[in-house]
Amino acid sequence: MELKYQNHVKHYQIDARYFDYFSSNKFLEDEIARRYQAIVHLLKPTVGQKILEIGSGGGQLLKHLPAADFFYVPLDLALSNLKKIKQQYTQKNLPVTGDVFALPFRAKSFDIVIMAEVLEHLDRPLIALKECHRVLKQGGRLVLSVPYKEVIPYYICIHCNNPTPKNGHLHSFDLTKLEEWTQNAGFVALKSSRFLNKAFNRLHLSLALKNFPFPIWKRIDGFFNFLIDRPTSLILLCRKNSE
Repeated sequence: MELKYQNHVKHYQIDARYFDYFSSNKFLEDEIARRYQAIVHLLKPTVGQKILEIGSGGGQLLKHLPAADFFYVPLDLALSNLKKIKQQYTQKNLPVTGDVFALPFRAKSFDIVIMAEVLEHLDRPLIALKECHRVLKQGGRLVLSVPYKEVIPYYICIHCNNPTPKNGHLHSFDLTKLEEWTQNAGFVALKSSRFLNKAFNRLHLSLALKNFPFPIWKRIDGFFNFLIDRPTSLILLCRKNSE
């Protein structure tokens, strides 16, 4: 089933009024923290790099970047989230409101582009990926985080009586599909990681081990994925291909 937004900008501006990206939900906070730790672990960013995060939510990436001189640009459709990021964090950041399908930046502006749990929401993902390719410098890197092999239930919308996917997710991913999409947009896949095992989370072990250093936590999570192949998310690190 292929669905498209009638007005995706309005949709996500309304969505931001109801979903609190700065909530104190400890379980959700831990899941987001581990996701960003995994992203930074794969990226290994270096001093002075310019980082664009598309769909930046609460700007939690800033909590997990090493203590170095980075320039972070959080991009979102919701101005309210961006204002909170600017107020809450002291690191260099320049919040920008904008649309992933027409990024408001010059070509070859960034060293790194991040989209964490965003691509599954987009009805034109290839256009978004090509925009990421455009704004990346030669050899720049893109990192994507998406739900892994998600079974997406559909419900009937009470307003329009049309089928509506849970959480607004339009796509389900495995590694082959994600690599194919990024390759079509001009990227070369470098590394991938599956993480946040569902059984591990169901037992609340992730929360119980929240103070464990990331390398140790990652090994435990990986062991669970070896025993029970049910990771929640997939991360893919790519490099902009030669033009």
